[in-house]
Amino acid sequence: MDHIEDILEIYTLEEVLELGDDFDFVEADDEEDLAYEVVEQMGGLESFEPSTLEQYFDYSAFGRDLAIRDYRQSSNGYVRKVGR
Repeated sequence: MDHIEDILEIYTLEEVLELGDDFDFVEADDEEDLAYEVVEQMGGLESFEPSTLEQYFDYSAFGRDLAIRDYRQSSNGYVRKVGR
């Protein structure tokens, strides 16, 4: 069983013996890194249902970054210069 030391940090020996090799280990430094790794293992964002993406996607943060980088606000919406 790979990563048995990591598993035993979290689960008791009894739980490990009961569950056998029914564990998944993801090498990640933090929760954000964990999310990237799991999404990659699942086949990328394309593998998610639109409702799941909408639940976790931060539209406010994305919109703020778009406005900071590329878009300028007009009285009726936002404008982006496409060609340079």
